[in-house]
Amino acid sequence: MKINVTSIAVSITTLGIAVFGFSNTPSFLEVESAESGAVEIMETPISCGTPDEATAIQEPSPLNDVLLSFWVRGKYVHSVTPAVLKSAYSLDDIISEYPSKLIAEHLSVEIFSNSRGIDLKAVGKDVRFDKTQKDLLQSLQLGDEININVKFRSENPVTHKMEEGLMNYVLTIIPEQEAEYPGGYDELMHYLRETGANEITKEKIEQIKPCLLHFTVGETGEVDKVELRETSGMQEVDEILLRLARNMSPWIPAKRANGSAASQKFELHVLGMDGC
Repeated sequence: MKINVTSIAVSITTLGIAVFGFSNTPSFLEVESAESGAVEIMETPISCGTPDEATAIQEPSPLNDVLLSFWVRGKYVHSVTPAVLKSAYSLDDIISEYPSKLIAEHLSVEIFSNSRGIDLKAVGKDVRFDKTQKDLLQSLQLGDEININVKFRSENPVTHKMEEGLMNYVLTIIPEQEAEYPGGYDELMHYLRETGANEITKEKIEQIKPCLLHFTVGETGEVDKVELRETSGMQEVDEILLRLARNMSPWIPAKRANGSAASQKFELHVLGMDGC
């Protein structure tokens, strides 16, 4: 069973368990019943915006009458902060709305990560973390990804038989205070829309394929490590979008709990008419 990307609310109908996520990108959830083998796939729609502002900002530029859409978000699906990890004693503490009350028995809880190039793994048998799991979680750094596989037994609401199931969660460790563009998200969208409209013709906007860039906001707020991950389908447009990202004004950097600055990774998504 996989939980890929994100969801606002999805239901595990084969097990009668509701699971709630916490982000704003397309979500595909596969739930497999160990007894029946049936797999159900569900999708939630795209909502453009930041993790705290899931509002699409899609306006035609005054320089053309075609839609060119941007949205920027932290490079993660689900997130957790170091402070939460430090005080966490169970899955309920790090996974919002974890359905522990609807699970009859936890068979295994496997936590694994790669930190500083070292593979780490700890396995327990309960919703509560044992010492090895706590030690693993508290050894991780900002930007590290935590994978959690949960094997459990729950009653099938239709057959009333006990069935085994699998759940997978992926969490990324992010700073307590995330990086912010000066003037806020609206100002960032204004910069991207207006500058993009000045450099990308109407004809090209009509042909742009969904495009994805990654970039990092460093400890001093500079935009660095800009990478094209999914092409727009046109080299000229790709180069313009890379330049747009590199030329962003310095951001207000992310901060750790002690107030020190931290770097943070982001995603820049671009849609033209071909992607709508």
